[in-house]
Amino acid sequence: MRRTNFGQITLLAGLVVAASAGAIGLTLWQLRDDAIGQAKMDASNVATVLSRQATYSTQAIDLVLEDVQAEIARRNIRGREDFRRLMTSSGEHAFLLDRLARLPQAEAINVSDETGTLLASTRVFPAPGIGIADRDHFQTLQANRDMGLAIGAPVFSRVTGTWTMYFARRLETVEGEFLGTVLIGAQPANFMRVYDAISSISGASSLLLRRDGTVYLRHPDAVER
Repeated sequence: MRRTNFGQITLLAGLVVAASAGAIGLTLWQLRDDAIGQAKMDASNVATVLSRQATYSTQAIDLVLEDVQAEIARRNIRGREDFRRLMTSSGEHAFLLDRLARLPQAEAINVSDETGTLLASTRVFPAPGIGIADRDHFQTLQANRDMGLAIGAPVFSRVTGTWTMYFARRLETVEGEFLGTVLIGAQPANFMRVYDAISSISGASSLLLRRDGTVYLRHPDAVER
């Protein structure tokens, strides 16, 4: 009888231990799921904040581009020679400087003609005759009348030699003839400051991509952009 009771007690103890281990395992698994769920939620919240900040910065730049685009359109330019004469004047240089002052995150506002040659630049007057016809934002706007804002891939500025992102819009005559582009250059570093907010989050990283997969920003980034 005693052996039977001892065996039953041993079996019961084993069942209790197994049940306890199972309960602990389930608890740990639930805690793991909760931690993963919370991490996903936190990452989503951070991504939302960063995306909104990027949107606001881009919208501010585009508002100035639209303003310059509208002002040039109000001049009722009839031909390319009139456009070149207007954009190479000191008055237009002062106008662009005034618009640049509204964008602390921007480095320069430039205007090119239909061949991609710079006619005006807030960096220097008169503008250097640098060509940008090979830039993707210029080619996109040249080929598409209905294109709104074009954002080029980060490239080295041919004036400063630094990594620069260009935001551009198309310029036309009153008849719709392509005149050139107005573009605003900004260093990616100016957009990265908001990404410093995630530096304190262990293992966190962020990536800003164009629809075709072109990398605009990465944080942290081993490549200086």
